[in-house]
Amino acid sequence: MVKKTSKQLLTPDEARAKLDEQGLSIARWAVQHGLNPNTVSDLLNGRKKGVRGESHNAAVLLGLKHGKIANRQQTATAMNA
Repeated sequence: MVKKTSKQLLTPDEARAKLDEQGLSIARWAVQHGLNPNTVSDLLNGRKKGVRGESHNAAVLLGLKHGKIANRQQTATAMNA
């Protein structure tokens, strides 16, 4: 069952504009959130879709999609199971 939320999703261009409003580069924002700057850049430039893993987490944090953030420990445990 998908939980509906009222939070408006952003487009990649809107997310980039939001970073600009805050005076943050993609790289700085990524590092602040424990993400690889290349992953975030690829996501905002359409080279990644944000389906799973770190790109999923980045998409959720940027407001590009709804979802839950999986921490690295949960991801590592699932991969080793």
